[in-house]
Amino acid sequence: MIKKDDEIKTDKDRIDYVEKKLQDNAYLFVIDDLWTTQAWDIIEKTFLVKNEKGSCVIVTTRKADVATHCSWTFKEICPVEPLSDKHSRELLLRKIYKGNEVPDTHRDLDDVTEKIIKKCEGLPLAIVTIGGLLATKPINKEEWEKLLNRLGSELETEATKQILDLSYYDLPYYLKPCLLYLSIFPEDFEIKCTKLVHRWMAEGFVREKRGMTPEEVAEEYLYELINRNLILPSVVGINGRIKSCRVHDIMRELLVAKSIQENLIFIMGEQENLTPINSIRHLIITRSNEMTGTNLHGIRSISIFSADVSSIFSSPSKLKLLKVLDLSNLTKPSGYFKHAVRHLGQFEHLKYISFPRKHEFDLDLPKSIGKLRDLQTLDACMRTAPNGITKLQRLRHFISYDYVAMPEGIGNLKGLQVLKWVDIERSHPRVVKELGQLQQLRKLGVANLRRKHYKKLSDSISQLSSLRSLVIRKLHNEISRFESEYYQEAPADFLDSVMSSPPEHLRSIEFQGVLGKLPSWVSSLSYLAKVTLWDARLEDDGIVVLQELPNLLLLRFCTSSYVEANLTFRSTKFPKLKDLLVYNLENLEELLFEEGTLPELQTLKISYCNSGISGIQYLPKLKKLTVDSSANVANLDEVQKQLEEHPNHPALDF
Repeated sequence: MIKKDDEIKTDKDRIDYVEKKLQDNAYLFVIDDLWTTQAWDIIEKTFLVKNEKGSCVIVTTRKADVATHCSWTFKEICPVEPLSDKHSRELLLRKIYKGNEVPDTHRDLDDVTEKIIKKCEGLPLAIVTIGGLLATKPINKEEWEKLLNRLGSELETEATKQILDLSYYDLPYYLKPCLLYLSIFPEDFEIKCTKLVHRWMAEGFVREKRGMTPEEVAEEYLYELINRNLILPSVVGINGRIKSCRVHDIMRELLVAKSIQENLIFIMGEQENLTPINSIRHLIITRSNEMTGTNLHGIRSISIFSADVSSIFSSPSKLKLLKVLDLSNLTKPSGYFKHAVRHLGQFEHLKYISFPRKHEFDLDLPKSIGKLRDLQTLDACMRTAPNGITKLQRLRHFISYDYVAMPEGIGNLKGLQVLKWVDIERSHPRVVKELGQLQQLRKLGVANLRRKHYKKLSDSISQLSSLRSLVIRKLHNEISRFESEYYQEAPADFLDSVMSSPPEHLRSIEFQGVLGKLPSWVSSLSYLAKVTLWDARLEDDGIVVLQELPNLLLLRFCTSSYVEANLTFRSTKFPKLKDLLVYNLENLEELLFEEGTLPELQTLKISYCNSGISGIQYLPKLKKLTVDSSANVANLDEVQKQLEEHPNHPALDF
């Protein structure tokens, strides 16, 4: 564009020249792979002339914050979706055959081609990289199968490493260990975000940040990695929060290679004799192995993804530096597992313990657990917590699959963020009152609550100003010795006496037990997003307090939680509700939606009900209706017709 005879001597001359040329012309700028907001600011200030002539600027970037910075509105941001199988195949074959026509003989390779496409999961970078590798191989099934089986080592080429290194070295220092840590999890493993956050904390990856809890900081790290497209969201909750994530197979291969190179991990079952085990920090066991005589003194974390526990725990004294013990994926409790539990007190640096959430792993923790003064997370299945647990001053997450009898002194655990489940009836009598001392508590689950506990629990919960999630299961009213009489005679307003002034920032509540109606204070919870009810025995006027909640997104009516024949959602009510479940309401005959109700509802699920459904056409944003095989919708033909005529054409799943 710049001619030889133009007076261009300096960078400023070039900038002035370009600006002048663009002033009177429509232009198209394509800026590929922009990495920083600062670079955009320079480009925008220097070159982009606003001349109102229909000019266009297209920016590609791997980073969500850069995309947001470059755009005026969110509508201008177009997230790139994975390629379809069809387009993945086209790109792969174009790369292999260098744009030439695909020969007829390729049909013999169709099955292995499909396996390769599945491995790439629609990621263009992966497709191009593997296509480039295949282009250098003889075109026959045997060679392609070989490459597919050793894909990890093949990806360790300089070009691919450079791509990973570019993303890796662009990360701020605090995210680098967090990303490499993902190499611990197996291929295609769905990683629970809470597990990942708690493990990062235990490893010391999470720095302090004023005004934020360590959990919030770690979650911020997670979203940074997701926004950079280095982690893939897997399950997203109704409120938009990511519940689980995973790592693309290709990215995982590269992370594993880098972690092994830096002596961070050893995968028992995949890389025997490749790395001296005494030099690594994280041990991953994918199949049971005898490890007697192995030097394990430097290991900081053990993650087992096999059916049984390795003999590694036969000598606990070898694991003095162990911080993270994750046995949550075991399928059977062996002698080695029980031995490890009995000797937990010897792992004095442990910060994270996770055992399977299954009744067959129900265990009695040893008194020596009180020696684990650095423990932050205890996730296990137990019925009774030992007295020593009250000494764990740094414990932040106590999670049990079963209802737990807690000892006196639980109020000493001032840093607790999560406490589930406390069996109130079986716990020490002072535990109910001590719950009010846990001022940092965000999630609380209690069970087996009787009338004698109502007042004390009410007082305790009212003091928990940080509480976001409250679950109360097995509410007993003690009107009769028999549960059937509870249902008949329970007072409609008793829950108001349980808690008259709840924490105002509650976002989720779940109640299991006879209520008759919901307490009036529920209508004051402006942040409430999720409500789940079991055995509540509500009548028509019992759900009035839910109708006006400004942020209610999810509502579950489960097993006898509603007793009327007709459940009607009235016009203009439930302004934000997106997800509705109607489960096992034995009296229900008609589910009715009035015009103007549920303007945001997207998902409706009916299970174990024999009701009719009317008013589907009045749900403007409905995307999916699921009718469980156990349900018997009386007017199913009419419902199908309503769905076909609906502007969104919602899916009907059985």
